Amino acid sequence: MLPFRVGLDVWPALRHAPGIGRYTRELVRALAPLDERPELALFEVGPGRATLAESTWNVDGRPGIRRVRANVSRRWLDVTGAFGLGAERWCGGVGLFQRAFVASPRVGRVPQIVPVFELPERGSRAEFELARTLSRVAHALVASDWAAAALVERFALEPERIHRVPVGCDHWRRDLGRDLEPVDPPRVLVLGAVAKRRNPLALVAALERLAKNGRELELVFCGRRGDAAEELDRARAASKLGARLKWIDEPVERDLPELVAGASVLFHSNVEECTAVTPLEALSLGVAVVAARLDTFREALGEHATYVAPRAEPDELARALEQELARSHDPAERRRRRDHAAPFTWDANARATVRVWRTLLAR
Repeated sequence: MLPFRVGLDVWPALRHAPGIGRYTRELVRALAPLDERPELALFEVGPGRATLAESTWNVDGRPGIRRVRANVSRRWLDVTGAFGLGAERWCGGVGLFQRAFVASPRVGRVPQIVPVFELPERGSRAEFELARTLSRVAHALVASDWAAAALVERFALEPERIHRVPVGCDHWRRDLGRDLEPVDPPRVLVLGAVAKRRNPLALVAALERLAKNGRELELVFCGRRGDAAEELDRARAASKLGARLKWIDEPVERDLPELVAGASVLFHSNVEECTAVTPLEALSLGVAVVAARLDTFREALGEHATYVAPRAEPDELARALEQELARSHDPAERRRRRDHAAPFTWDANARATVRVWRTLLAR
């Protein structure tokens, strides 16, 4: 075990399934069995009860893992921090603290690093908070070259303070434990909050075009209600797809591996994105991908996806979906997708993260 201690904010790990919650859970799970890791102080301080099983962490009986738990408001941490009891003191003293969130908890004068796997909207309060945190913490963890360049351009962060780690995508394949064939009729799946930037209405129109041409397809949105929710409600009510247009607006984490593995195509669009984790999750299960033509996606997916404009019209989407649907069931193609995703493991992510920690503490 390395001779230093790292504090890790894991409060969202057992309370929030996707996004930062899943990242934190899988990072801890991968770190726990490593011989070459520091002592970990898991900072579980915050409100609410855990809603996900602690067994997902794989920490029971592991040496050098301390859990710091308290059910208190995160605002209370700002108060204690103002009087010198920052998160690093709650952890019993650490050489480094890795955040989960930009603005909370308050941390004293120890090196800090913040994962930046999503960028806030320009001009938003969230962007201001990220800029302020980076100016103070000054170290960022990213999972793509595009994200690193964006931090330099938007926040004037020096490149040497940006640390790249590979994304992990093997969690659903591990949890599923077997290969599944796509369901019939073919399923086109969309993961993530229903937001305008993800072009959901154009996708509905594209599926309607394919159905009109004789394609029997199922379209499933799986994500919480975002700023396009009301528009999608109206589109569903008017759509000729009828019951074949579904929306799971309260996703259940344990159901996701089978839902994704049974899809023929994952559609994943956005106007910008810092990591390709969602399409890589699909590739790891052999599922075909149609993705927005973003540098982040092209960097990670290469030739193993069909790319469309971020705000593509229905005709372009229909052509791209038709192309991937035509080869979605091909065993050789499915194997190539899984093979491409295979190096993107949480073990690789955890080992790279430990190397970043060592670099920071050696400065």
